[in-house]
Amino acid sequence: MAFEIDIGFTSQAGKKDRKEDFVAAMLPEPGQEAMGAIAAQNAWLAGINRRRAPVLGHTTLTALVVRGQSYTLAHVGDSRAYLLRAGEVLPLTTDHIVNHPDLQHQLLRAVGIEDRLVVDYSQGDVQVGDVFVLLTDGVHNQVPAKRLPDFAKLPDAKTMSEGLIEQALKQGSLDNVTALVVRGLGAVRCDLAG
Repeated sequence: MAFEIDIGFTSQAGKKDRKEDFVAAMLPEPGQEAMGAIAAQNAWLAGINRRRAPVLGHTTLTALVVRGQSYTLAHVGDSRAYLLRAGEVLPLTTDHIVNHPDLQHQLLRAVGIEDRLVVDYSQGDVQVGDVFVLLTDGVHNQVPAKRLPDFAKLPDAKTMSEGLIEQALKQGSLDNVTALVVRGLGAVRCDLAG
């Protein structure tokens, strides 16, 4: 059984001159609903950084894979993932930043900083009505997690992602702003051929 999902995302430069955030979502081809894949580019990015000083390229990564009726989450950096379930907001990630008010934009772990990438993983089941929310720091620093259920009342994932971005900008975000929303709509039967 696969899970029918609604995906929406919005990404803007915000008040910055350049948009450095990236967001993407991909649904499987018809008949391939049971397949899933993920790839990392850490070795390439770390190699570039070894040849340049100071370090120029590193990035946070939060990846969500919904397969069948379960999810897998991979995370490194300071973007965040939340699961909204039955009115509760469940944080699925921890920021990998320096624990000091003046240095909170200093990443301790990110893709491209070190040759060896340490990634947090978690897995769980997907239930009808679940909403996964992935946010960059330009959004989660301005929109408190306790407000996320208010946005989940919006009609679809795209409208929810747009509402989160609009609120972050209204609250004064000076960073790039990106939100990805995945809503679990229900189980669908997949007939797989040999």
